[in-house]
Amino acid sequence: MLCREQKPWYFIPAVIGSDNVTAMERKILCLLLVLPTVVSYCHQGVNCHLPNCFCQTYFHPLDRHIIPQMVYFGFDDGVREHALPSLDQLFGEPRKNPNGCPLSVTFYVSGDNTNYGILKDFYNRGYELAAHSVTHGHITNARRLKEEAENQRNNIVTKVPGVTKAAVTGWRSPYLLTAGDAQVDVLKDLGYTYDISLTYTKKKLDNLNPWPLTLDYGWPFKCLIPPCVNHRHPGFWEVPVNAMRDYSDEDNCAYFDTCKNETETVQETHEYIMNNFLSHYNGNKAPFGIHMHVGWFKRSENLKAMDRAIDDMLSHKGVYIINVKQVIEWMKNPKNLTELDDFHPWTCFKDREKSNTMTSSEILLLLFVVAALVLYIYIMVKWLKFRKK
Repeated sequence: MLCREQKPWYFIPAVIGSDNVTAMERKILCLLLVLPTVVSYCHQGVNCHLPNCFCQTYFHPLDRHIIPQMVYFGFDDGVREHALPSLDQLFGEPRKNPNGCPLSVTFYVSGDNTNYGILKDFYNRGYELAAHSVTHGHITNARRLKEEAENQRNNIVTKVPGVTKAAVTGWRSPYLLTAGDAQVDVLKDLGYTYDISLTYTKKKLDNLNPWPLTLDYGWPFKCLIPPCVNHRHPGFWEVPVNAMRDYSDEDNCAYFDTCKNETETVQETHEYIMNNFLSHYNGNKAPFGIHMHVGWFKRSENLKAMDRAIDDMLSHKGVYIINVKQVIEWMKNPKNLTELDDFHPWTCFKDREKSNTMTSSEILLLLFVVAALVLYIYIMVKWLKFRKK
């Protein structure tokens, strides 16, 4: 607005006098005003480079026809025994992704009402375990966030055998209420690599959703639940909570299972899921997130609808149901559909574990080499002593 030729110019005339501003001076001042904004704007491949930086966008640099359609489930809160049959039915055998590996999901675990023995089984299947606080309260300041994020990760690491601190890298705020910029600072200091708490909504089903991004240039979208992120946080990933549109396309549902306009039948629920999925699949291929609670499956009609929807989604070419950490790994190193069979972060969990650990034969070989080296050094020392005599 300041760069128009007509008056008024509010603060620039105070510098050089409103009656003496020439057209050239106006252009120069306009450039000086706009330049900081241009320089601070994210330009992929210019001032933002993968794997540590990805700009806000509705269109991924890869052609949409060769991009896999990533679908991820993010389950919040505690997990108890009653959830197992539903989860086994939906995500267990014999369902597979196109690369032949099992489906994977993410659990944002709160401290209360959780059976950590069940989480051990989930982790062994290749599911992602992430943190969702200990108390599930309103966390709006740095001190409280540090306490909740650190203690809940410790809960997971100490109570789920085999899970390391480095494996728990994701955080979701209860009620999607954040501590703003302090949230990112605290999470980075604790070693978390991504947050999935900031909400994005669209006005119509056919509108596009943004891709995950790093916060190198702050949160570029409308702040729906203040405080939000305004400052730069290089290298820290934010996965937008892309709200779904309800069955009638009249309202947004930040959480999949909390729409004001609820569905009543299996058919309506199935259409609700598939309509939102197809808006991604036929749109910009941005990852399709289903943010929800396991308790929603207690209603048999809901379970039937989701069961049908998962089959329908997987029937489409290039659809992968993966966890959020796997989504981010793809974002860091994008691969087209023909390269995914060998994409290590998406390979079967046992294969990934195997490649990261030594077999017994490899350990024996290493010990043999070390022993041989020690023996060689011992012989050389003895020989040098003998020559000196």
